[in-house]
Amino acid sequence: MATVEQLDWLNASREARQLLYRHTKRLIDGSSLTWRRLFREALDLSSEPGTGYEDNFRAGRIARSRAARLYGWLRSNHPDVADALDRELTGADPWDEFLSRHAQSSGIEIVLLNENAASLVALARTDVDPMPRIRLGHPFCFRLINGEAGVAIALQSVGTDWHVLPLSEPCAAAPVQAGDCWLPAAADGTAEPLKEDHDIGRHRFAIFIGDPEEIAPIADGLPIDRALRTSDTAAIVQAFDHATNPWRLLRLDAHFVS
Repeated sequence: MATVEQLDWLNASREARQLLYRHTKRLIDGSSLTWRRLFREALDLSSEPGTGYEDNFRAGRIARSRAARLYGWLRSNHPDVADALDRELTGADPWDEFLSRHAQSSGIEIVLLNENAASLVALARTDVDPMPRIRLGHPFCFRLINGEAGVAIALQSVGTDWHVLPLSEPCAAAPVQAGDCWLPAAADGTAEPLKEDHDIGRHRFAIFIGDPEEIAPIADGLPIDRALRTSDTAAIVQAFDHATNPWRLLRLDAHFVS
């Protein structure tokens, strides 16, 4: 599994230490963590830090040895924060690299459906329009072309966050038939409409299709009610990197408008 190289904090630049401060400050502002508790646990400071300590940290003038200990504390207690810091420092993202390495743009298209019935009214082929425009609230469906049977899970990204796109109730996965088929599909094989009601702009879709026995545990571990965390995407990467049966990753984008 791809990993982001970690900085040698004992040789960290002032700019890197400023970035460590910003990620730490964001964590404190969004949680019950306090500077006093952080310094006590990470730096073994039994008393309140002196006046201006946070100002020095903000300016990147904190000692490199202490920056290393603060990063180590984040890595142990808030790995998602440490991962985000590593990505910003290096510009690398194992999840994006994994998607780019395995993605196929052929074999999938978005079909717009009639707003009153699941009948085709317009076809947006990815080889003609790489980013079809879809009005908010308009039903659409994925059409898989000449594929193998299996089970699918779908993810979508709006902005920088990835979310599960539920394909069936109450779980994330849905069966896929061999040949041409709809995703998701009703029991009789007809298209099951999907809709986006809120978020305009570019949406990125990633459809994983594979063996039911290997997809099922991945789907069971996916959160439906929140954005995927680094630990979630890392688990997906690890599962597919160790898969013993063939699998596919289909990618396409759409632009939603009001």
